[in-house]
Amino acid sequence: MQYKPEFIGLIPMAGKANRMPGLPFSKELMPFNLVKDHLQKNTRLEVISDGLIKKIKRAGVEKFYVVVRTGKWDIPDYFKGGSGHQIAVSYHVVDNESAVPYTIDQVFPFIRDKNILFGFPDIYFQPEDAFVQLKDRLQKEKETDMVLGLIPVDQPQKWDVVALNDNNEIESIAIKEILNHKNNKNNFAWCLAAWKPSFTGFLHKYLLKSGNSSVIDKEIQLSEIIMDFIRKGFRVKGVLFSDGVCIDTGTYEDLKEALNKYSGFDLAR
Repeated sequence: MQYKPEFIGLIPMAGKANRMPGLPFSKELMPFNLVKDHLQKNTRLEVISDGLIKKIKRAGVEKFYVVVRTGKWDIPDYFKGGSGHQIAVSYHVVDNESAVPYTIDQVFPFIRDKNILFGFPDIYFQPEDAFVQLKDRLQKEKETDMVLGLIPVDQPQKWDVVALNDNNEIESIAIKEILNHKNNKNNFAWCLAAWKPSFTGFLHKYLLKSGNSSVIDKEIQLSEIIMDFIRKGFRVKGVLFSDGVCIDTGTYEDLKEALNKYSGFDLAR
């Protein structure tokens, strides 16, 4: 019988919220929605990262690895063991807080043989079944190593914008604040991903060669590693969600937009 790696959810929650000064709690726990609990017959609060977990869970995943940094103990205090969300969750404390790739690599010994569904907990995005589609593509296409979820954005300078070829393969990724973007309707940014163990191993070796990013000038970007992954001959494809939406709630301005347009709160009152 052929071995099929299980799918797990991987969520980085080690950020320092430098763009949100004065925030008295972890940005991943920003109140975002009010949900009616029909079993409890009451209304309960959901935070911004609940949305990501629900979308990953919709793809049939119940095991989650959450990476935090020292001091962000309010996150495990909120999610606890995961039973309240009907998931199994383990927490890992990152040693190198400098960049997202190191956050991912922190759990390398635990995920090296897993298929990964990955997203950013402070990004609100649609559609609801985005991870279902990414997982389905990754499973069906045996030669595909990674699939990125691509959503149109109005301010491409804030995102990592992706160019595809006619076979929906990633040709290039323009990294925010590094490359200039043309502001047009064809700007698709990646904000969620699914990948096989081949990328997890590649990222681990890449970081070992790069050394400790705290002693080099430029922060290592995940998109840089993805592009090197492609250059080395691995296949990375994109799934376009042309009618989708994504908002990075990591600034107060963008959080206000997300709350006004997509939250369950009636802010008009």
